[in-house]
Amino acid sequence: MATCSRKTAAIIAVLGVLGGGMIFFQAGPNFPRDTARSPRPADGPDAGDLTVLAAPHSSAVRPAIAVADLAQSPTRISLGSAIPPAAVEVSLLPPPSGDFDLTLTAEQINALVETRYSGLFHALGLPADRLARLRALLAERQQATVDAANAALMVGLNPIRDLTTIRRAIEEVQAPIDAALRDELGEPVFAACRDADSAIRERNSTGDLARLLAGTSEPLRPEQEKQVMQILKNSPGQEFPMDMDRAIYGGINDRARISDQTVAAAAKVLSPRQLERFRQLQQR
Repeated sequence: MATCSRKTAAIIAVLGVLGGGMIFFQAGPNFPRDTARSPRPADGPDAGDLTVLAAPHSSAVRPAIAVADLAQSPTRISLGSAIPPAAVEVSLLPPPSGDFDLTLTAEQINALVETRYSGLFHALGLPADRLARLRALLAERQQATVDAANAALMVGLNPIRDLTTIRRAIEEVQAPIDAALRDELGEPVFAACRDADSAIRERNSTGDLARLLAGTSEPLRPEQEKQVMQILKNSPGQEFPMDMDRAIYGGINDRARISDQTVAAAAKVLSPRQLERFRQLQQR
């Protein structure tokens, strides 16, 4: 508890500097109190669970939850497709509300890291001790991000109006962890992590295609995965608005935009049957 309080105090100090001191004069959180305690349907899923799904991500608004709900909720993880580096869908806890109550267990933090970077872990081929250290640093980074978001709302910042300040606070707490990652594991590993973050949409869409083709007579071959990834990277992208969800989770459930031009480029590396599945993703 004392360690947690010190972390929160340090983050609040950073927020005070970024906000020019004005945040300490706010009376309280700036968005409706009833959003912090939306009722959960009696027969619906527990929003406190971190569940990995194979189904497409729903755009429906996720209900906010209480700390008590999180504490009592078991963590259920289903790994879904094992095709590397195909990402799997994650039902994320909602961003912190005015009650700054986003609390993730160590297991949930580790599950987020594994889902987000599993393809990278596979590709790097690091020795077991260095891989364990990489996982630990990335988990620490994710926890620091959550702590910064909670602290920002605790001092009264608004997740929409003050999002720029909140993002800067998140970057401030991530910086020393990034420096440790670079120093301990080297620039190539650090660069690979940043590349994985920047290409998360393309990797997710490539993973979707790999899973669609996994049970067919023409599965996506490793070289095709790389080619599709590159095609998606080179295609005109769709800008996603930054919000608290993406600030905290890094767009882990985002997908790349698939245009007609993207499909035409993919036709050069995919068979007709494979291309038909790719068009299915475009329709989504």
